[in-house]
Amino acid sequence: MLTSSHVFFPFLHSGRTVRDCLILTLVGLNDCEFKKFKDKLNKFHVRKGLDNFPKELLQSANVQKLTNLLLKCYKEDYAVQVTAAVLEAACLKPHAEKLLALSRIKHFVEMHQEELIRQVCGMDVILFRLLGWILKADEYRNIMAEESDAGKMKMLLKLVPNWTTRKKDHLYQELVQTNGPLIAALKGK
Repeated sequence: MLTSSHVFFPFLHSGRTVRDCLILTLVGLNDCEFKKFKDKLNKFHVRKGLDNFPKELLQSANVQKLTNLLLKCYKEDYAVQVTAAVLEAACLKPHAEKLLALSRIKHFVEMHQEELIRQVCGMDVILFRLLGWILKADEYRNIMAEESDAGKMKMLLKLVPNWTTRKKDHLYQELVQTNGPLIAALKGK
C-alpha cells in the first residue's frame, strides 16, 4: 500500500510541477487502463470530508480535465497520493511507481535546509512577510522568540513539511527577494 510518506513534492527548481507529474503518468496509460483508472477512482475511499467525483464527470474526462479535477478537489499533496493508490488498486503498479518517481524531487527549501539555516539573514523581514497567509500568529511569535536568524530559520523549516507546494514557493520567493545571492549560489550547486 502506498502512503503519504512515499511522496515528496516537486518545485520549479526541477522544472516539473505536481500537475506535470500527474499528466506525464496519466498520458502513459492506454485507453483501457485510463478507463480502469477512472472506474477505480470513482470507488476509491478518499479522506473524511472529501468526496468522490461523479461517475458521469469521470467518464467524459480526458487526462487534462481529470488532472484539473484532482488538483482542484484534492490539492497537490493528496492528488498524488490518491492517484498513486488508485493506480496500484487498478493493478497498474508500474504507473504508480512512475508517478512516485517523478514526484520524489524535494522542494528547493527542503533540499537546502542546512545551508539556509547557516546562511540566511533578515529573518525578521521574511517572517513578517509570511505572517497571515503562511504563518499563524502563534507560529510567528514562537519563531520570533528565537534570538538568531539561524534559530528562526530552523524553527520555520520545521513547519515546511506540512505546507503545500504553493506555500513553499512563497517562502522561496521571499528568500530570493531577501537573500538573492545566496539563493542563486544554491541553485548553481
